[in-house]
Amino acid sequence: MRWFILTPLFKPASAGGAIYSEILARNLAIKEHSVTVLTEKHGAAPDSETRVLGGGSVNIRRIFPLRNDRARKDVVFYVNFLIENLIYVILPWFLRARSEAETRLIVHASFLYKPSLFRIFLLLVSARRGPNFRMILDIRDNYFDDRHTKFLRYFDAIICSARSNTERMSGFAKGALPVIHAPMPFEPLEAVSDSEVRAVERTFGIEGKRYLLNPNGITIRKHHPVMRDAMTILRQIPEFSDVVLVTVGRERDRTGADTQSEARGESRYLGIVAHADMYALMQGAFFTLVLSNEETISRSSLEAMSVCGRIILPNVPEFREDCEDYILANVTPEELVAKIRLLANRPPPGFPFEKHELANYIELYENA
Repeated sequence: MRWFILTPLFKPASAGGAIYSEILARNLAIKEHSVTVLTEKHGAAPDSETRVLGGGSVNIRRIFPLRNDRARKDVVFYVNFLIENLIYVILPWFLRARSEAETRLIVHASFLYKPSLFRIFLLLVSARRGPNFRMILDIRDNYFDDRHTKFLRYFDAIICSARSNTERMSGFAKGALPVIHAPMPFEPLEAVSDSEVRAVERTFGIEGKRYLLNPNGITIRKHHPVMRDAMTILRQIPEFSDVVLVTVGRERDRTGADTQSEARGESRYLGIVAHADMYALMQGAFFTLVLSNEETISRSSLEAMSVCGRIILPNVPEFREDCEDYILANVTPEELVAKIRLLANRPPPGFPFEKHELANYIELYENA
């Protein structure tokens, strides 16, 4: 079977969505499918590459410019926006020329959320596809709302990565197309040695420090301001006066308050780091903080627990069921400080990772 995966991110990009897409493409190929990934460019990867896996292959085509959610609306932003929209108009002919008897197109839902010509893409693909060409909407967040229901007419099935968005999308679909819950695939990580953790911490100048790790960047929707403001309260408590907030990832929403927090020594910003370094930091952290439930179950939460790191979790059904004591239900600086004090001497949470094994995951996509 021929598969196309339309996704904004793919490895070596470090975001959870990039890892998800790579796991999906790789395991489809291992099951002897031919997979083409259509994604954005990346400075550390070629625009075109092919990987042969088992009886199938993954053809990666990095055709889109850097995503247009850049923090600055500058000339580069508008040039990239124009290029991206031209690609939406041209791409249906590319798909048609390469479609075979059985073809599946997986569309990452984020393409629906911002003003663009993507609806033209959907119209053209739908008009030109044959009866064996099926379109699957891949939902991994909670941003889909009433404004986007008009797009559902173009799809044959919806696949959701978490229970919360499965329930929401079932309400939007109203029985017109199947909504499938495919728990986010996760490949458990090996714990990092203490010496490796110390080496990474030394590289970033935080060796010997107690730190709270924010793996999701200086981003408002990931509650970075709550974490930053909690530090001022937390460090007034004598037993936590040495704790600092360490943030990795992009700094999309930096403000003067973030710069002032860094100047006071309450927080540190490390920028984008390698996956291996991130896992070492998660293992060494006093707590990893993943507080946002907007993107449903979080890969970074699973990663931190997989390396036996201590963590404070977002309020989502999967974690309420298995790790209730570690959830921050009300995301405020005061509640975060209270949760840190409550969990300070407790071991990391246990989590049943078998729910996220790959065994049934690919089959759900194949049958969608």
